Amino acid sequence: MFKKPGVIILLAGMIIAGAGCRNKPPSIPSKPAGPVVLSPGDSGVYRSVATDPNKDRVLYIWDWADGSADTTGLKRSGDTVFVSHSWSSEGVYAVRVRAKDEKGDFSPEWSDTLQVEVRVGANRAPVVGAPVGPDSGWVGEWQVFRAVAVDPDGDSVKIKFLWDEGQTGLVSPLVGSGDTVVDSVRYFYRGVKNIRCVAWDQDGLMSDTSPAKQFYAMQENTAPYLPVVRGPARGVANGPYYRFYASAADPQGDKVRYRFIFSDGTVSGWTPLGPSGHWGMDSIRFSQPGTYYVRAVAQDSLGLDSDTSAPKIFEVVNEGNVLWQVMIDEFVSSPALGAVNTGREMRSAVIVGGTDARIFAFDAYQAETLFIQTGDGTWEEFCASPAVGTDGTVYIGNENGKLMAFSASGNLKWTFPETLGSEPVNASVALDGNFIYVAGIGKQIYKLQDNGTGCSVVWSYPLSEEVYSSPAVMPDGRVVVFDDSGYVYCLTADGALSWRYFADASITSSPAVDNQGNIYFGTDQGDLIALSASGGFSWRYHVGDTMNDILSSPVIDQSGNIYFGCNNGYLYKVNASGGLEWRCLVQANASLTGSPALTADGLVYILSPVDSVTEKLVAVNAGSGVVQWETMLSRTVLRGGSVKPHPRRLLVDILPSPVIDRYGIIYITTENGGIYAIAGRPQGTLMPSDWPMFRHDARHTGRFGSQWRR
Repeated sequence: MFKKPGVIILLAGMIIAGAGCRNKPPSIPSKPAGPVVLSPGDSGVYRSVATDPNKDRVLYIWDWADGSADTTGLKRSGDTVFVSHSWSSEGVYAVRVRAKDEKGDFSPEWSDTLQVEVRVGANRAPVVGAPVGPDSGWVGEWQVFRAVAVDPDGDSVKIKFLWDEGQTGLVSPLVGSGDTVVDSVRYFYRGVKNIRCVAWDQDGLMSDTSPAKQFYAMQENTAPYLPVVRGPARGVANGPYYRFYASAADPQGDKVRYRFIFSDGTVSGWTPLGPSGHWGMDSIRFSQPGTYYVRAVAQDSLGLDSDTSAPKIFEVVNEGNVLWQVMIDEFVSSPALGAVNTGREMRSAVIVGGTDARIFAFDAYQAETLFIQTGDGTWEEFCASPAVGTDGTVYIGNENGKLMAFSASGNLKWTFPETLGSEPVNASVALDGNFIYVAGIGKQIYKLQDNGTGCSVVWSYPLSEEVYSSPAVMPDGRVVVFDDSGYVYCLTADGALSWRYFADASITSSPAVDNQGNIYFGTDQGDLIALSASGGFSWRYHVGDTMNDILSSPVIDQSGNIYFGCNNGYLYKVNASGGLEWRCLVQANASLTGSPALTADGLVYILSPVDSVTEKLVAVNAGSGVVQWETMLSRTVLRGGSVKPHPRRLLVDILPSPVIDRYGIIYITTENGGIYAIAGRPQGTLMPSDWPMFRHDARHTGRFGSQWRR
């Protein structure tokens, strides 16, 4: 350390030398701490601390406000620096400090100032020495230590011991300056303890903390307690890596690590050491169906092993079995797949909006809650399905008339419009890069641009009626949207009307688009209609005259066949020319309003109601139209002991649609309140066709050609 007058000149030179550096500067140091009243010539010890975002070493420049400055040597980022200073003349001095990293960058500002008064006859703080006592002793036994504080003014003093392990002693009675104070402590954990003291004079002026006395608490080592293992209960063969966690406390408070033992013969390496009782993690995937056992051993930092834990049972199941479920409230919104930023990593997630005005994200494989957003009191039901951008942003409409954008960590980024709307946003959006197409706000379709912290309107186009159907982006970048009066609009990317078609029926079904730009949709008059890319009528397939509403959004397979559900309980397959290939009775008189999903190995999944508390996921052979299996998804009783009544209105009648991930796992929500993950077949991934599922892909982009992920 050295002293140099003219701190401002010194700093100016260093700022010029460091100009142009791209290094991130250290933080503004903390306000100096130390005695605030001194006599002329008496030294006071002052401290401060700063951190550097690059973990660079940091030096500190102290401005004593008397024309002098001290510059310390380089210290580690986050280490507290101590300096001493005395003033020769009476006065009030504003002490401040600034940090500079080893690469030459200064903290953005000086610290807040500490006002130090220097005057003749000022009360001076006592000085306390390091405690005196034994160097070691056994855990659980009382240890006696002594300390002495001297007051420069001869005042009486009182002392408190700081014992470490979170313990502090009682403040002693006042004793004479230089008299000995005795106190005792009993430690509970092995290891080095740093014992310090602090003193006050009779007027309450506090000393600096004393130097440390090191004491080693001895204890005979014993093994950690038996670990507890947790993790998922079910999974699929050759699927994701499933995470298992172990936790064990150590009797001596030693750090611990874990090793996992799997019944297929796999043994993991040791996890990193962590605090006693922390959760360690390892992951594994299994290649064959069957029942597996996961055990764990804990080891302390001295190498002593625990006994092996009780087994955690994990089943690798076949298609149609429920992997996990979370029961919440009714759902109209269909789940989308995305990635959630937990702050440490990106996790594959199932994301959905609930009719209880909340947004949910669950780990796709562990069922762990990644985030739940509850809103500010203005949020209403989420009937729209979410769409997920390439950066993880989640876009979803709300019944309060707003489109909401959430970051990949689940935080609300922005809403559109800023004020509450008069009409609910029921339709899902379509995504094209950072452009968003949202329909139904004020009976218009908007093209928005996501600017990160907000959005801007690129253009809007008026529609004739409110919107329940979701827009879709065609292969050439045009967007097609329906309103409830039966009009079909095709707009250019610049917002100009390309063409318009009148279907003469209400449209709730969302469009499916093939590689030629042909558009397929259903009406409440029982018609599946095909239009050409230029808006010309191609063909119509009529399902019949009873319970014939087609609210289901169609999907398209690799041969151009179209699949859709109908309110008569049948699933239909119609060829590219409009001819019936087959129809499959899924559930008599059930409304199949959700969209089917197609697998690469030739299955069609669709959700069907069964009764007031049960729905089922049905797998149908795409070639023959024969049911392969069905899985009941039932919620019989809610908390409180009653079955939840379901209001029947148009949008609640639209059942959610299944989504398929890269391992063939099927995710579905139900009107009766569940979020489910269901095992599919190893080759049952999403079909690589023009439009294989609701909103085209697992992220629900509603855009032809988007790559599905997760």
